[in-house]
Amino acid sequence: MHFLKSLKAIAANRYDVLYGASLVNVVDLDDSVRNHEEVQDFMEHCHLDYVVVDNESSAVKLVVSDPATSSPEQMKFVEKCLDYIGVQLIKLDKDKHCDEALLRNALAA
Repeated sequence: MHFLKSLKAIAANRYDVLYGASLVNVVDLDDSVRNHEEVQDFMEHCHLDYVVVDNESSAVKLVVSDPATSSPEQMKFVEKCLDYIGVQLIKLDKDKHCDEALLRNALAA
């Protein structure tokens, strides 16, 4: 709960925080992708704990997630997709903690 309060305080007035999204809600999948339906189904099962969105442009600015909530294969796919679209992923530690300075720096970039 402390982490969530910190994230909301950092994001206040400029960003919105979405909870419990899936990768399919964050990354647009081109219709020309081979095996489109299979990839989309896989993306629906890639869990993201927190997605920080610019409240003016609706652009995704940051994703914060616990790697333990996804399989290693899903986490690797999430990392690859977010890297491709230029969105930073911050992984929560096993106690669901994250350095506040890291969050501030990520959102300042």
